Amino acid sequence: MEQSVWEIIIGVFLGVALGSCCGFRVFIPMLVASIAIHAGYITVNENFMWLGSTIALIIFGVASLLEVLAYYIPAVDNMLDVIGTPMSVIAGTLLGASFITDMSPIMQWSLAAVVAGGGAAVIHSGMATIRAATTATTAGLGNSLVSTVEAAMATLVPLLSIALPIVAVLVITAVLVGLCLVVSKIRRKMKEKTTGFVTPTNPSFTN
Repeated sequence: MEQSVWEIIIGVFLGVALGSCCGFRVFIPMLVASIAIHAGYITVNENFMWLGSTIALIIFGVASLLEVLAYYIPAVDNMLDVIGTPMSVIAGTLLGASFITDMSPIMQWSLAAVVAGGGAAVIHSGMATIRAATTATTAGLGNSLVSTVEAAMATLVPLLSIALPIVAVLVITAVLVGLCLVVSKIRRKMKEKTTGFVTPTNPSFTN
């Protein structure tokens, strides 16, 4: 059955929001999407119906549990940040493409890779930078808090995406902007600590 323009747009928003959430955790957004597809709450591109299969539910469920637990293990969390970047992009692109319909394959995958996969990459890189800063300043003691926030966002935002896709995209946009500002501040502080030069926030020049 041919979809209306509005349904196509909603599908794009849903795919972008869910895909971007893979930046928080790779498998939790896929698990949430899998449950929703399996329950018939949302529809997916016919080529991705396997996402709602029972075996996919089991795989994503086990993978999500292992991923969440692994991020609470010191040193392992930082290692996962490194290998997790390409995984989050792949998962985000895949999840994004699964909800984009009535487009040519080139348009479908390009949009999914640039917006959903790109969003996942920015979020994952931003959170990895925050975790690295936390590791340096708290000897890793504050990493569990960062991991808890990530897991919560990876669960709550996908749920919001399914209920209100457009609102979820706005939330993701705010998160991206916020992460860019925080990461910029962290890098500036690291540079100041390394060079011993403090960047003035409100420079003034007098004659």
